[in-house]
Amino acid sequence: MRVSIRFILASALVSAGLWVSTGWGDEQKTDPPPCPGAGYQAERCECTAGEKCEGCPCATCSSDENCECIALLREGTGKIRGVVKNRWAKRYPMVVYIDRIDGKVFAPPSKKGSIDQTKLTFTPRVLPILVGTTVEFKNNDSVTHNVFSPSGEKYDLGNWDEGQTRDHTFEKPGAYTQLCKLHAEMVAYIVVVETPYFAKTSIDDQSFEIRNVPPGKYQLRVWGERLKKKQLKFSQEVKIAAGADVKVTLKP
Repeated sequence: MRVSIRFILASALVSAGLWVSTGWGDEQKTDPPPCPGAGYQAERCECTAGEKCEGCPCATCSSDENCECIALLREGTGKIRGVVKNRWAKRYPMVVYIDRIDGKVFAPPSKKGSIDQTKLTFTPRVLPILVGTTVEFKNNDSVTHNVFSPSGEKYDLGNWDEGQTRDHTFEKPGAYTQLCKLHAEMVAYIVVVETPYFAKTSIDDQSFEIRNVPPGKYQLRVWGERLKKKQLKFSQEVKIAAGADVKVTLKP
């Protein structure tokens, strides 16, 4: 008799689970809305109430009406697509990003950025990140490597062997050249920006796409390793309407 009761209870629980998950009840399960901060981490905001999701621009995700994340989801976000018209964009990836927004400070992602050292090459060559992001430098070569930068904070992470890593947190915006004291031919760039709305251009067609941009008026900037100082000052205004896609051509 005990076995029968347990069997009946288990069957009832399974049936109830199926009833909820398949939408047989009054409330049908829906996919979570796009996360407004997905430009630097998450494609979808799946955090539970009160927890911080990767890429969310606010401190917490909750039903609070004052939560910036909830407000952005309600308004809808747009997309910026386009191309960079510059001869160097056909050879090296460039970073397109929304310049700092007055009054806005974005929390860095908990997930680290990553640059590998393999076959005496930094990979990727260009890494855009948000201010405050920690980058993990790996060594997957059979030789000893070093990482140092003469730019900005001017750090030297020392030397380390295969399989080891070093971390560095980037607290200030700017472009940081990455070099190896043991292999002069190695070079990479970390581009630290003040918003989570950025993208790298494709070498194939020089195109880029910045997703999940909230409605507003912004200044687009372009960074490229071969751009001159005057070209690095280039900016172009772009206006995003709720849920709209905007196409631009940038000529730094």
